[in-house]
Amino acid sequence: MKPDQLAARRAARIEDLEFMAETGETVPGAAARIHLHPHTLRDFLRRAGRRDLFARLLANHGDRPYAGPRATTRHIYRSAA
Repeated sequence: MKPDQLAARRAARIEDLEFMAETGETVPGAAARIHLHPHTLRDFLRRAGRRDLFARLLANHGDRPYAGPRATTRHIYRSAA
């Protein structure tokens, strides 16, 4: 894939994630919608310089307990910022 195609794909994913954050989507839900594991979503946003977006998705989770497929995924909530 060419670099400009990768940049366009990244921009489109970030735009989708911004919309999801605005509409109340959580980290697990957003990751599932763009077919990524929550760890991969966290790393993707960190590399893109958008930790703020991950924090917004995380804030949407509120105080509901995380009930994802793997218990080891829970530590991503402590490392958001």
